[in-house]
Amino acid sequence: MKIYFIYLTFKSLKEAKKISSKLVKLKLAACTNIIPTIYSTYVWKKKAHR
Repeated sequence: MKIYFIYLTFKSLKEAKKISSKLVKLKLAACTNIIPTIYSTYVWKKKAHR
């Protein structure tokens, strides 16, 4: 399995949260982290968490 780290910039925190949730929901990302304050989105036991 290959692991990739992709860094993106967004114009707002709201937009970053929206895109990160969608990426995880569509299984295009296993998890996402929004920094410098860490906001993580991931699936655990078939439930999405933020």
